[in-house]
Amino acid sequence: MTLDDDLLAANRLVFLHKHGVSARTRFLRFADGGICGFTPLPEDATLAPRADRAVELLPTALLAAAARRLGIAASGLALEADFAVDAFVGGDRVQVHLARFTDRDPPFDLAERIGARFIDLSAARGMYPASLALMRDAYEVVIGG
Repeated sequence: MTLDDDLLAANRLVFLHKHGVSARTRFLRFADGGICGFTPLPEDATLAPRADRAVELLPTALLAAAARRLGIAASGLALEADFAVDAFVGGDRVQVHLARFTDRDPPFDLAERIGARFIDLSAARGMYPASLALMRDAYEVVIGG
């Protein structure tokens, strides 16, 4: 395994795009049906706000690893620092981070290439409760709710 693989396996990223003019917010939904890259959260994952707001890694390293995995420039992603959530899977804690695509329009070609698609919050019905909660929390951070 590479350092990128280790970083991406130890953390989860929720990817979204917020249009600069309309503020339309879309989430990247992966082929596995979830919104966490690059390893899905299991159905029984529980979430909690990160109380100490500590980040246990250098966020730029995580974003750079994600950009390489997606095949885009590192400048194509930005970390939303106000998003601080931990997921608990069994006895393990995993930090969940929010990455925003920085291009003017969502990278639909990227989504298609990796077998994913962009969805609005209203299209999330039927997803696992943890995914729905992550989307709600992310939406509140980027919209300012």
